[in-house]
Amino acid sequence: MRHTSSRQETNRGFNLAQSQLEASESSSNRPSSFLSRNLRGKKGLTLVEVMIAFSVFTAASIGIMTSVALSQRVAYKAVRQNAGFNAAQGYLEQMRSIPFNTFDTIFAAGSGTLPTVSSSLGASAIVDDPLTYFGTNSTLEAEHDSKTVVIDIQENDVGEEEQVIMPMEFRLEMRSLSTNPSTGDAPWEAYEVTLLYRYEEMKKGGLGWSAPEKLVTVITKHEI
Repeated sequence: MRHTSSRQETNRGFNLAQSQLEASESSSNRPSSFLSRNLRGKKGLTLVEVMIAFSVFTAASIGIMTSVALSQRVAYKAVRQNAGFNAAQGYLEQMRSIPFNTFDTIFAAGSGTLPTVSSSLGASAIVDDPLTYFGTNSTLEAEHDSKTVVIDIQENDVGEEEQVIMPMEFRLEMRSLSTNPSTGDAPWEAYEVTLLYRYEEMKKGGLGWSAPEKLVTVITKHEI
């Protein structure tokens, strides 16, 4: 009987120790499971943050690219607008040195040309480049002088210089003045000369003609 009782006590002690060990293992597994869940949560938040940052970066990049493109278009338009004005102004300055009789002749005939000249950017040669008077019953779009203006010289891929040209259209108009517009004196021999022009510029759909612009001067018989 004593031997049996001792064996039973030993078994109870063994079972108790085994229970405590299992409880200890179960307890030690809880932090690991919690840590795993916590890490999974942290991983999900990081992915969301990356997506948000990417969206912000994309939106900022699109805004910057749009601003750069707009700035380039504005600068491109300003270069062509200035080149067109300078070309027209150059013709107008030459008209002031043309004899008055030339204007008289072409106005009386209803058509003719003015002996203007031009030169290429970067070149010393001056070439004849006359302006045509088409009469009064027409428009810039219908009848005009087509010309090309050099606005820049650039280096190509093989190191050679190439001219950057801009197409332009000019139309010369004249009106006889019988009285001085400043004083009202008559008779007065003079012509009001208008130079209409337009140039090729960048538009939303590509290159297209600008709105017509004009320069005006008065040529009198006593200017020469």
